[in-house]
Amino acid sequence: MKAMLRTAGIGAAAIAFVAGAPVFAQCPLCRTALAAQGSAAAGTFDHAILVLLIPAVSLFCGVFLFAFRHAGSAEENRPEAPPRLHPR
Repeated sequence: MKAMLRTAGIGAAAIAFVAGAPVFAQCPLCRTALAAQGSAAAGTFDHAILVLLIPAVSLFCGVFLFAFRHAGSAEENRPEAPPRLHPR
């Protein structure tokens, strides 16, 4: 199961990387502001946005992975209920 998830994740990342070749990671307001500065500035801005996206996605994936791995541990370590002294 883990190997299948890993393969699916790598495949999804590869598809996103290939499909996102002409990356336009700009809002319309930023695009119009950078259009006056030339295509080199817009390309640099695109790369800067992608570089800043890496830590955010890494943190999100790390928290999700931590929660996914430790989801069952709370149920396994739950203490048992004490026995009743007086049956009802």
